Amino acid sequence: MARLLLVTAHTMYDYVEWKAVDETFEWESVAVVNATADREDPESVRFQLELDNLSEEYVPKHVEELDLTPTQN
Repeated sequence: MARLLLVTAHTMYDYVEWKAVDETFEWESVAVVNATADREDPESVRFQLELDNLSEEYVPKHVEELDLTPTQN
């Protein structure tokens, strides 16, 4: 299975459990989470999540991204 994310052992979290919920379905899977930040003066940490969906029955192959700043808890 080809990944959309370019992850390395230095930035990737272990597999995490993930659940996609909609009005008509609830689907559980595992995912990889990649965490990166600028080396100098980072203003945020970027988390990218990619589900391991072997079929695109519910959720098409994609990456979710989230940027967190130090002021966000």
